[in-house]
Amino acid sequence: MYFSHKVLRMTIPLLLMLMFAGSALKAGHPFFLVLFVLQALAYATIPLVFAVKGKGRRLLAVQYYLLMNVALVVGYWQYFFSREKYWKKTPRRSRPE
Repeated sequence: MYFSHKVLRMTIPLLLMLMFAGSALKAGHPFFLVLFVLQALAYATIPLVFAVKGKGRRLLAVQYYLLMNVALVVGYWQYFFSREKYWKKTPRRSRPE
């Protein structure tokens, strides 16, 4: 259960990028061309998440999922390549006893 949830969740952005690249490389075959176009369309419509209000948001479940994974990639990038520390200890006062 640990692998299926924790580890796989962290690798999904990489797997999505590999799937997109693989579909692009194999786009000469009609099946993979359809997959590539659908994936590109899904990624291109991510900004609709911020524009659509009300009940129409229910139709954007795929875009929310992809947006979450884009945010995960941004977080990984900042963690691995940023020199700035984001986590700072707060100063503590010693408690009188």
